[in-house]
Amino acid sequence: MKAAASAQRPAARASASGRPRSECAVAKTQPDGPQCGVHACGGFLMMQVVEAALAERLIDGHTSDPWYGRQVSSISCKVCGGYTALLAEADANRTCEDLKAGGPVFAPSGELVPYLRCQSCGLIFTSHFDGWSHAEFEARIYNADYVKTDPEFVAERPSRNARIVWEHFSSAPSALDYGGGSGALAASLRARGLADCVTYDPFSAEFSERPARRFGLVTSFETLEHVPDPLGTARDLAGFVEPPGVVFFSTLVQPDDIERIGSSWWYMAPRNGHITLHSRQSLGLTWAAQGMRCVSFGDVWHCAFSEPPTWAVPLLKRAQREITPA
Repeated sequence: MKAAASAQRPAARASASGRPRSECAVAKTQPDGPQCGVHACGGFLMMQVVEAALAERLIDGHTSDPWYGRQVSSISCKVCGGYTALLAEADANRTCEDLKAGGPVFAPSGELVPYLRCQSCGLIFTSHFDGWSHAEFEARIYNADYVKTDPEFVAERPSRNARIVWEHFSSAPSALDYGGGSGALAASLRARGLADCVTYDPFSAEFSERPARRFGLVTSFETLEHVPDPLGTARDLAGFVEPPGVVFFSTLVQPDDIERIGSSWWYMAPRNGHITLHSRQSLGLTWAAQGMRCVSFGDVWHCAFSEPPTWAVPLLKRAQREITPA
């Protein structure tokens, strides 16, 4: 299963008018308390400020602005603290397999999951699951039917990923597969010769014990989209790295036309547990917050590191781009 962890977000506060407002990202950085010199909001970015900005765009004739007309949210971005607006809603039973199957894998639940998008870094996320416990995730997402949402999860993907890891990181001194489910990937790597390779996954009874040491290589495949706390999970991953080392991971970044396609993007699938969907900008910011650089090898494969080890340099040189937060 996936190494998702429940997280409780702070409740939105109310403005003088009784409408909710969220903490201002700028105010959080002020050493003398919650005073915001940018928004003049006393430490809070009120929804009225955002709505006024959107109205001004309409007055100026910027009607093509994708943010105009959106339902502005009181929930701040989980990565950069920026303000967000509703992008789309998806049925709670929607899966990544629906498109391939030619119809819903599960009957629609009628429960709509709202996905917000940050105007600043582009992160897409839902707070729908933020209050869920570990037991609720196990019962409602990572249960016996989970394989129907992701058939490759059991054997095909671990086998494929093991080949990729061995091809590029066979000289790694040790490895941890974070969110490694059944342990198939680690077992394959051990069979190939990477003797010190273990699995950690809190949703796997066999591998739920948290390792008490660090590793040269930390892999995490199709995990970051499952977590309600993106910064906390990246911090956890980084904490397992023994410098010099790397985090080699996969998650699909948003397409360029995400504002247009919205919920028709196949990766926006609540029943799969896909609740945090990164843009390149949000991915770069997430790892920069851990003091790490992030490079990409396309839309799916990425690598984060502070000091690159010699055994990883050949692959890192082939990176198509470095994700540099603006």
